Formats: sequence, structure tokens, C-alpha cells
Amino acid sequence: MSEKIFLRSVPVKLTQEEYVAMGKEMGRTQNEMKSLQDRLKEVSSDFKANSSQKEAMLNSLSITISNGYEYRDVDCVHVFRPKDGKKDIVRLDTQEIIGTEAMTKQDFQEILPLEPETNGDEVIDAICIEDKTDTGGLDDPKVYKLNAAENRGELSE
Repeated sequence: MSEKIFLRSVPVKLTQEEYVAMGKEMGRTQNEMKSLQDRLKEVSSDFKANSSQKEAMLNSLSITISNGYEYRDVDCVHVFRPKDGKKDIVRLDTQEIIGTEAMTKQDFQEILPLEPETNGDEVIDAICIEDKTDTGGLDDPKVYKLNAAENRGELSE
């Protein structure tokens, strides 16, 4: 009878050299795996940051569109009403009064005299001093006069 040789997978004890070689391969593979995991964390972190940034921008745009307005810096002036002790905040682009505040002692000092100005027979109801400095000083002030009888809500130099 002739014997036919074939292969079969059976347990074979490892030699000392095989243990050392497999241990080194396991260490290299472990290091590569750790490196891949670190890169995945970094890429995930970058992706999450970009995603969060886009989400915040979408939310901001959505709110702005829903409101129909956004806050922007607009040139404004104070229109003083010393009789009432008030000062109106007036937008220069639309001449709209956007707020009213109590006048401060400094405001009263800036607009002396307190007697109403006249322009011929008409009485000037309020005056405005435009402050274009960051320090609150009046380096080059523009003075506006408001005549309620003729120009309600309009400023004239």
C-alpha cells in the first residue's frame, strides 16, 4: 500500500526563537495600533470642532433670519433735552430715536447755557453734541439743533 502525504493543521510547540520573534512582532503591532488610535482621536477631535463650528454658524444665521435683524455698529448721537433731564440716542443713518437715557452731570456741563437757543423767532427745543472719540472727550464736536416745530425728528447742523 502506498502512503499518500497530506497536510493537516495540528498544534506545534513554539521554539524559544519563535517566542522572541512573535513577542517583537506583537510589540510593533501594539505600537502601530496605539498610533492609529491616537490619529483617530485627533481626526475625530478636528472633525467635531469643525462640525460644532458649522452648527454654531447655522444657529446664528437661523436666529438672525428669524429675527429679521442683527446687531451692527451704527453711528449715533445724543440729543439732549435738558428741560426733561433726558437725552435721546439718535441713529444718524435713519434719524430714528433708538433709546432715551437720563442726562448726567457731565452732559449738563457740556451743553451750557441751559437757556433755550433761538433762531430768529423759533426756539430750538434740543441740541446734540456728537462725540467721535473713544475717550468720551469732544476733540472735534459737531453741534446739531433740533427744532420740534419744523423738523420733528430731523437734525440740522
